[in-house]
Amino acid sequence: MPYIGKSPSQAVRNRYYFTVASGATSVSGSDDNSNTLIFADGTYVDVYLNGVLLVADTDYNTTTANTIAGLSAMSANDVVEVIVYDVFSVFSGNVNSDFSVGGDLSVTGGVEGGIVFNEGSADVDFRVESNSDTHVLFVDGGNNAVGIKTSVPASFGSFAIRGAIDTASGTNHGIVSASFSDAITGTFSIAHASGLVSLLTDQKFAFVTDTNKVGMKIDNTGAVTKPLQPAFLATPASAQNNIPINTTTTIVLGTEVYDVNADFASNTFTAPITGKYQLCLQVSMQNLDTATDYYQLDIVTSNRTYQFLYDPTHHSADVTYAVFTVSALADMDASDTAFARLYIPNSGAAQADVTTGTYFSGFLAC
Repeated sequence: MPYIGKSPSQAVRNRYYFTVASGATSVSGSDDNSNTLIFADGTYVDVYLNGVLLVADTDYNTTTANTIAGLSAMSANDVVEVIVYDVFSVFSGNVNSDFSVGGDLSVTGGVEGGIVFNEGSADVDFRVESNSDTHVLFVDGGNNAVGIKTSVPASFGSFAIRGAIDTASGTNHGIVSASFSDAITGTFSIAHASGLVSLLTDQKFAFVTDTNKVGMKIDNTGAVTKPLQPAFLATPASAQNNIPINTTTTIVLGTEVYDVNADFASNTFTAPITGKYQLCLQVSMQNLDTATDYYQLDIVTSNRTYQFLYDPTHHSADVTYAVFTVSALADMDASDTAFARLYIPNSGAAQADVTTGTYFSGFLAC
């Protein structure tokens, strides 16, 4: 029978000698050298009687731990020699130095405690296979990258998950990857061979930036909101009467209905970031004289002015009420400003009043 175990040169077998009394049929306990016979049931042992190898389960049995029993009655001063082999078993202690396995290592049962692989930071890879995938988990030691179901995670980022591969066409149906090696920026990408990517959840979904700031939120009805998107709506706190002629007059907007991100102050909106802003102005006016050639309403931005003209001269009498609107999708750089103004040319009795039914609003569109 072949012996599988540690090399005998490393003291992995124990030898015991028993000089027995007449009629003895078993040996146990301390031998002639005061060494206690120890072995578990099923341990491989050799038993010799006066130098002759006995046959297990025929000449003796080891069904009782630490005891050789079932021997034929022996004569006085017969010598029983027992050799106990320390056979291979699952290691359950601590390894405090390098441990190397040249072939396959199989472990049955759990592994408890912490495990560190490659603590010496060598340029080596760590790979876990499944039944049909050679790289179901892969750590690329040289490129500091982790892949799931991919052997080249560094090609897609510091972290990559590849979807199923169509065995017929060889098409990779999806890849999720991320790279955060840059101290300033990070990237996260999702791709699919169909050109369509679906994120499925039965919960609310939010994009959170900076310090727990929700930039965009999708609720479980599918509604999308952007709680921090710059937006404002302002209206006059009181009427602005008798607008002077031959000069431009800023429309006074003393009441903020809302001002997300606090970008509106002193009748002026200041763009917090570069983008396209939808600006809308509705001016409610009273007592418009026909003595002037026109009324000019402006949204003035740092880049350009968006203008509306009204000609009252086709009326036979002064206009009691009128509502004018101006809107624009304005290009604005960060710190550019926008405000509303009114201009009445000519002289004489030309004048007008701006009422509290006036509104100026805007939001970042893109």
